[in-house]
Amino acid sequence: MRRTLLVLALLLPLVSCSSGGTAPGVARPAEIAQPAIHIAPVHDIFFGRGSSAAVALEIEVTNRANVPLLLREVEVSSSGMMQYTLRTRRQRYNETLAPGETKRVTLFTEAYANVRNPSEPLSMRSFVFFEVNGKLFREIVFSRG
Repeated sequence: MRRTLLVLALLLPLVSCSSGGTAPGVARPAEIAQPAIHIAPVHDIFFGRGSSAAVALEIEVTNRANVPLLLREVEVSSSGMMQYTLRTRRQRYNETLAPGETKRVTLFTEAYANVRNPSEPLSMRSFVFFEVNGKLFREIVFSRG
């Protein structure tokens, strides 16, 4: 078990902050360039004397396509963390990104500590949903911060 966690810890930075593939039925249309997506906490997560803390995540999206994209929804979770976890949160948006445009939106959630004074880096998996020309598609983003 420890070896598996070590291997995962070593491999996760390789996919950090990169958009992954899509699932069947929600694939990006072939003619649409993959958007650039970066998700990170706005500030350090501070638990103080408690076991929960507010977390604000900044989601930055750049439209690399030559047509407008509509940012519809973002879902963030932190499965696999040992010292603390994020409450899975799904937020709807209605943000249009013109070709070449970059926009930032914020998603608020909570973190829950399993140990006193956690020091583990935050690892997140996010699903970012877009609409283009009436078609929905999803990008998967793995982030470590």
